[in-house]
Amino acid sequence: MKRGFLSKWNHSVVLDEEQLRAFRKESLVSHAAIGVVLISIAGFLFETCAGLIGHGRAAEWAWVTEAIVGRSLIGFFLFSGLVFQLTRLGYLIRFSRHRATPDSELEGVYTGDAPTLAILVPSYKEEPNVVRQTLLAAALQQSPNRRVVLLIDDPSVPGNPEDAARLAQTRDLPRQMNALFAAPARKFERELAEFEQRRKVGMLEPQREVEQLVALQLDAATWLLDLARNARVKDHTDALFVERILRCPARSHLARARALAGADPQDVDLLKEYRRLASLFRVEVTSFERKRYANLSHEPNKAMNLNSYLGSPVGEPP
Repeated sequence: MKRGFLSKWNHSVVLDEEQLRAFRKESLVSHAAIGVVLISIAGFLFETCAGLIGHGRAAEWAWVTEAIVGRSLIGFFLFSGLVFQLTRLGYLIRFSRHRATPDSELEGVYTGDAPTLAILVPSYKEEPNVVRQTLLAAALQQSPNRRVVLLIDDPSVPGNPEDAARLAQTRDLPRQMNALFAAPARKFERELAEFEQRRKVGMLEPQREVEQLVALQLDAATWLLDLARNARVKDHTDALFVERILRCPARSHLARARALAGADPQDVDLLKEYRRLASLFRVEVTSFERKRYANLSHEPNKAMNLNSYLGSPVGEPP
């Protein structure tokens, strides 16, 4: 039963007490707001109905017509406020009861044959840097057997030099991504193969294997941090990309390295850890341009871009 390491690493299953107190406070505010809105609606309906009945009996039809139109608008806004408060309360209740899926369950994909995951990235005259960031974020998803496909929807014959240059850069992005991931992918796959060979001949030393896993986790973190340091940050979106896509996973690898270093080697599923590391950078990035094919639709929308790929032989999973 190798649960000790994962139970230490699994740090996001429940909300902490401070977060729960904050949600309870917000829920009380929502309950109070709903009560105020309901009282307002009841008073509004009573006063409106009384006015309509009184003026109707007096045959003041102009006032009745104006009241119906004007107060209908007010009633609509009161109802909108009630709907907002109800949905807000529902969100708070649902979020406070949320329990994250345990890491031990999520990482079950590394113990057997995981299904192929295809991540499609539609693009139409996007800036190459935006497409590059999107491809990088997709390629770094932690799931084995994944493939990223860039669906280029630009006109295959650009109308001006600017579009031609952008298209050329976009077409080259999959090659750049594959070249970027090639070295770390080979390194971690080699480590997995060597571990499996040691296990096959019965030469495993659990403590040394854990130390090697710690070193590999540090290597993965270092690779991401180097990428973050070399990234060009021109605006807040670049800064967010570097923080969430590069630095945050790097910190996760560092934390996992610390957890491994403090774990009992007998509690660590060595094969799963090596398989997980081997899959971190093993990804295939390709591209597909439907407008290069005469038998595919050239309709200018992203839905058709996706459908053309999914419906073509190229889009069939391997």
